[in-house]
Amino acid sequence: MLVQLEHYMHRHAKENFTAVCSRDGSGPVRPVPAAVILHNFRSAFNVGAVFRSAEYFGFGQVVLCGYTPDPHHAGVQKTAMGTAARIKWRRCDDVYEAVRNLQYQNYRITALETVKDAVTLTEYSFVFPGALLFGNEKYGLEQKLLKQADDVVNIPACGWKNSLNVAAAFAIAAYEAGKQYHSF
Repeated sequence: MLVQLEHYMHRHAKENFTAVCSRDGSGPVRPVPAAVILHNFRSAFNVGAVFRSAEYFGFGQVVLCGYTPDPHHAGVQKTAMGTAARIKWRRCDDVYEAVRNLQYQNYRITALETVKDAVTLTEYSFVFPGALLFGNEKYGLEQKLLKQADDVVNIPACGWKNSLNVAAAFAIAAYEAGKQYHSF
C-alpha cells in the first residue's frame, strides 16, 4: 500500500507517513553476554544485517575473521543502518585463534551448521557467556572448526532448501539466545 502511495505521489514516503510504534533508542537496552563470530563472509550486506540483528538482540560483540568485510565497507554501513557504531567489533584474521580466545574467556562456542548430528536450535540450551559461530555463505564451516566448537546446532528445515540466508539464520539464533537469557 505504501509503495502504491509513493508511486501515486511521485515521491518517496518519509518517516512521518509510516505507522511506527517506536523510534530508535526508545526501548530499554538489555544486553546479552554473547558474541558472534563471522568467518569468511563474502557479502558485506550479510555482515551489515548481522550487525543490525546483533545490536537489536543485545549481543556484546562481533568478531570478523578471514576476509569478512568490516564496518568501513559501504555495503556493511548501508545494511547495518548505524548499528555497527553501537556494538563492539574486532578483526581476527585467524578464526581458530578467535575461537580459542573466547573459550579462554569462558565463552561457550555454538556453531550453526547443517550437519547430521547437530542439535536442533529449539532443543538447545544456550550457556552464557556464549558465542555463535557462522561460516561462509556457500561453504559453511570447515570440519576442523566444527570440532573446535563446544556445540553444533541447526535450524530445522520444513521446505526443500536445506539452509537459510546466513544473516536470517543468525537473527533466528540470536532471538532464541536472547529469549533464553531474558525469558521473554
